[in-house]
Amino acid sequence: MKLTDNVLRSFRVAKVFRENSDKINCFDFSSNGETVISSSDDDSIVLYDCQEGKPKRTLYSKKYGVDLIRYTHAANTVVYSSNKIDDTIRYLSLHDNKYIRYFPGHNKRVVALSMSPVDDTFISGSMDKTIRLWDLRSPNCQGLMHLQGKPVCSFDPEGLIFAAGVNSEMVKLYDLRSFDKGPFATFKLPIDRTCEWTGLKFSNDGKLILVSTNGSSLRVLDAFKGAALHCFGGYNNSKGVTLEASFTPDSQFIMIGSEDGKIHVWNAESGMKVAVLDGKHTGPVTCLQFNPKFMTFASACSNMVRNEFFLWTNTLECPQKHTRAVAVIGCSSHVDAPSCGLTLRRLSGCRPSTTETLPWKRLRCTVLLGVGTLSSRPTWDSVSLGLGERLTKRKKDFL
Repeated sequence: MKLTDNVLRSFRVAKVFRENSDKINCFDFSSNGETVISSSDDDSIVLYDCQEGKPKRTLYSKKYGVDLIRYTHAANTVVYSSNKIDDTIRYLSLHDNKYIRYFPGHNKRVVALSMSPVDDTFISGSMDKTIRLWDLRSPNCQGLMHLQGKPVCSFDPEGLIFAAGVNSEMVKLYDLRSFDKGPFATFKLPIDRTCEWTGLKFSNDGKLILVSTNGSSLRVLDAFKGAALHCFGGYNNSKGVTLEASFTPDSQFIMIGSEDGKIHVWNAESGMKVAVLDGKHTGPVTCLQFNPKFMTFASACSNMVRNEFFLWTNTLECPQKHTRAVAVIGCSSHVDAPSCGLTLRRLSGCRPSTTETLPWKRLRCTVLLGVGTLSSRPTWDSVSLGLGERLTKRKKDFL
């Protein structure tokens, strides 16, 4: 399914998790989109299964704390920064909950961490006004850059260059192979003294750079020329909270949470706001990312009472009333399941009226089953389709 304005407006909260006793400070999707992992100020690391829609495992980093958690290229290892004792970056195996390697060097809090999309390289930025280049295979810093202010940094989608936002006023682009020679391009932006830059991301097509702040505005730059294309506002952030902004995987839309718990979405090309989603978050939405493979995204908020993690998915509606419908989303073809078949039908007036049989030999997916008149929004039930017996029962119930 292609992301459009209407599809984005149809997103609703599918699952709510309250696994944490303190703020969720970061989360990251695996590259295959099957899991998402979160870090929290309560020193916990929670792994969620996106297909089953439930927490899978919880680990703890009580001694060192945990922040800025990132998957490596192996789905069972992560790197993260410490927010206790020291500012060392740690490389953790999720399989046996053991550290593989430490990366010491920063002497103040790490505020940016970005994995290369193509190899074992990663970069980190710190309040000590440095950016360090690392390789997962060595504890030694592979490169060091001294800057004039607090940095934010990120790799481009091809892993050939990285961008550094410095002192909340300029973006510098470096070639990874010759970064010691200085930036090959510098984009200077008008200074806004009312806020600081808190994040920097490339779009997946490599054409845009998104600069997020702790104010009430976002900036989108042309990644080649540095021209400011859009400045997005109109969302609440009066207390200067760090709010994560993200591109959708197709690079067509930009999303950010707000102080009042709502999520705002703009078209990256036209600059028009296309949706405001209200999932009833009870606090500022500080973390927000779209799943790289499936039609879901995650958001997290925190307040004095609740620390909530939401998984969202789009709802599918038939155009006519008094209909029944079954919709399949999130299919993948690499997990073996029982060899059987399931016939999905659109009934009584849904357009187009179709019947489709799906082989279960290599199918693993999530099904949204809905029954009722569509004069009001149907109640959708999310079901995992990994077990043939359960599938057959649900199929008989609804078809």
